[in-house]
Amino acid sequence: MTAQAQPLTRTYYLRRALFGLMLLLVLVAALVGVLSFATPVETRVVSLGAIDRFAPGTVTTYAVREGRLLELTGTLRDREPGVVFHVVRLPNGELLVLSAKDPHLGCTVVASPAGSPQPKGFEGSGIVARFHTPCHGEQYDLAGRRLFGPQPRDLDRYA
Repeated sequence: MTAQAQPLTRTYYLRRALFGLMLLLVLVAALVGVLSFATPVETRVVSLGAIDRFAPGTVTTYAVREGRLLELTGTLRDREPGVVFHVVRLPNGELLVLSAKDPHLGCTVVASPAGSPQPKGFEGSGIVARFHTPCHGEQYDLAGRRLFGPQPRDLDRYA
């Protein structure tokens, strides 16, 4: 006795086509993910001038927008456009370049002027908060180390 073959239906072909399409989409998404890690990130060297230009204990804020270097003065906007960074000259003469992007939610980190009133709880502690985020009140010292707030780590540093 031979078994009779079942007739192939339209539903069978549509299910196979849908499965093949979904498999193709998953493979394309995986390929895009792998290629995004394999491509090098664009790096740019920016000249800020002589190191003597930055006095010890000062913070200077810059932004790179559309390939131009801009020194920012005044109030920074939240989520300031471009790549924003702070050039910090520590009292010992060491020079740091810190990201102005908060590691918590990406808000713009603002430099507090020297001698500005310290946040509540810092008075008389010897710890000076020099950076803060208006979004959630995170506080950082002059070297970008986290002092207070929900941020998971210190400010990112550029080499």
